[in-house]
Amino acid sequence: MTPSRRRWLGQAVAWGGLHTVGALRRVHAQVQGSVTPWPRGPEDTLLRRLRFDIQCQNPGGTPLAPQSLWAYGPVSRTASQALVELSSSWPVAQHTDPLGHTVLHWQTPPLPPHGLRAIRLDVAVRMARQPAPQPAEPGAWLQAERHTERDDPAIVALAAELRRDSPRASVEAIYTWVRTHLNYAGYVPNDLGAAQALRELSGDCTEYAYLVVALCRALGLPARALGGFVLEQDDAPPSVAYHNWAEVHVDGSWRLVDAQKEALFDGGERYVAFRLIRDQALGPMGLAHRFVTDGQAQIRFR
Repeated sequence: MTPSRRRWLGQAVAWGGLHTVGALRRVHAQVQGSVTPWPRGPEDTLLRRLRFDIQCQNPGGTPLAPQSLWAYGPVSRTASQALVELSSSWPVAQHTDPLGHTVLHWQTPPLPPHGLRAIRLDVAVRMARQPAPQPAEPGAWLQAERHTERDDPAIVALAAELRRDSPRASVEAIYTWVRTHLNYAGYVPNDLGAAQALRELSGDCTEYAYLVVALCRALGLPARALGGFVLEQDDAPPSVAYHNWAEVHVDGSWRLVDAQKEALFDGGERYVAFRLIRDQALGPMGLAHRFVTDGQAQIRFR
């Protein structure tokens, strides 16, 4: 383990957010931050269960020492979701960072030559049919970032054209413009950003989300991009199903805006968030979208 990661795990202990989950032992996720409680009945929420099979493989002919793997689990609490259960077939350290991310850390046993270790991760998330009221942190989701260039002249000009009489109407205009003007390019391995998406009028789901966020922020509307999975039922989603979308703070809460999948305000109970995308490294995950390792093992999520 590198010194920086050791320091980060030490900070996690100090924050009280780090604990170990034994093999196949279910735990209730800790919730941090000032989020309005969910006084809801079963008719207002639904429970989604997800399963992931994680493979750690030694690609070489010599043994590997124990490998460290960090990965995001479902965000512990948003206006639309709450993590309620998590279990792992290997002991895992679980930590909730300042943004509410669930960061999981496994230390695998030694891997023999060409050896394979498998981890099964099961999670259960309570999803709200309508987002709970939640204040936006002042200024937290308004600034320009590397891929949400709210100060780009072309983005500023377009945002001005799309401004309407109310925040909700402005978001509707932004959603409609992005949905009807961008061409879906299929999966693009590298993040291109909002400014390039606007220049080329093309991108994958990530660029749709970044452009919505940048346009909203240019109008002073708090907005953020998220990553996770869109589910119609309990599932074991493959890696290729990973999706990015946007949320905008309007009418007192964070609301879904997915111009690529054509979902506006409604349907958030299908969107299970694993990451709130921010151009800021928080601990060992850095800027990784899903997972990171400091060893030589090949990692596959299935």
